[in-house]
Amino acid sequence: MPRAQHIAGVLLFLGLCLFWILSNLTALPRDLPPPITDLSKFGSSPRILARHLYRRDFAHGFTVLDNVYLRGGTFFIVTKNANAFPERRFIISRPVELGLGIDEPTDKHLYHWFGEIILGFWRVYCKIADSEGPVPLPSRFMIPFASSSGWRDKPNVDGILMRAAFPDASIECSEFWEDLRAVDRTIKFERLAIINRAAAHRHPLGNVWYKMIASTMALTATNDFWSPIRESIVRNLVGRIPVVVDTLPLVTYVSRQKTERRLLDDDHKSLIAALTGLCNEGICNFKLAELETMSLRQQVDIVARTTVMVGVHGNGLSHQLWMPRTPKSTVIEIFYPQGYVFDYEMLARNMGHRHYGAWNDTFLTYPKGEWHQNYDATNPEFHGSKIPVHGPSVARLIKERLSE
Repeated sequence: MPRAQHIAGVLLFLGLCLFWILSNLTALPRDLPPPITDLSKFGSSPRILARHLYRRDFAHGFTVLDNVYLRGGTFFIVTKNANAFPERRFIISRPVELGLGIDEPTDKHLYHWFGEIILGFWRVYCKIADSEGPVPLPSRFMIPFASSSGWRDKPNVDGILMRAAFPDASIECSEFWEDLRAVDRTIKFERLAIINRAAAHRHPLGNVWYKMIASTMALTATNDFWSPIRESIVRNLVGRIPVVVDTLPLVTYVSRQKTERRLLDDDHKSLIAALTGLCNEGICNFKLAELETMSLRQQVDIVARTTVMVGVHGNGLSHQLWMPRTPKSTVIEIFYPQGYVFDYEMLARNMGHRHYGAWNDTFLTYPKGEWHQNYDATNPEFHGSKIPVHGPSVARLIKERLSE
């Protein structure tokens, strides 16, 4: 069989990818015709030449391509115009050893997996709908540098959510990748998404928000682009899509009092008292959620009925991904005063929830196109156990928000 680089004349060498999502793959026949060096013989065949779907709206680190070839662990792009594709460093990078294992976008953390990798991919992938109509769910996920157990978070939340979000998709890992390397065949990917953390951080917004998903925020997205994923997860875990009651919305306080980063004990109690007071006034329902004591089904069920989520900066706020978008949906993220990071504000912007950063009794919120100008988590107290919050001020903000 001819070497892969003889399939056609102009090829872009991509090297190794860290993670990809694809729609279909086929093995080319073993007996290929003689190598072709004159690309004019291909004409403009869409079945052979590669296509980059978003040249104008490209998001670094989230690249969707048609007609990509793989052989021996190397991807190849067949094209007449290499300039039609982004630079390789904005698509892909090699794994980097940092002493703690491979630095790849498979962090064992709900936020990094669903709030960056899956959310960022889906925002980019949905751009296809602008020209092709509704997009199908991916049929396969590949994590080439992690074993079948190596990519999962400790409580296995990511794995369960992946099965609920994409019930018909296979999840292949390093074992499958090695099989493809060793099979001695050229594989064609009809549609392929390459997701790469290092490439994503090379976007200019990576130095503004310091998050992998930052590059995707420059792309426009419909208000309901995330709905298929959210609804699939909620329906498959809860068994139904809960009805959100506008007349008596649910306020959920996600407590972190059993973790290192938490509120002052007195402020925690004061916040519960203030939110209970709103409930007693008939303004809302109130739920104190200690997620670590609940099953994943129970967690998703509560969040899928929530209108306002309150909590200290932390992974629990990732669950706003399952919270329905409404005119009053809100996330109040409590920081140690003067500290600010963008993790959950970026999720809120994608979900269409109003985000407030809380510094004790002071609240920060920004309209579309504006954001906080000082990323700062350097104070040791940012991750400490003495984070203050003025419960009555939080309750007053929620009351005003729900009355809008």
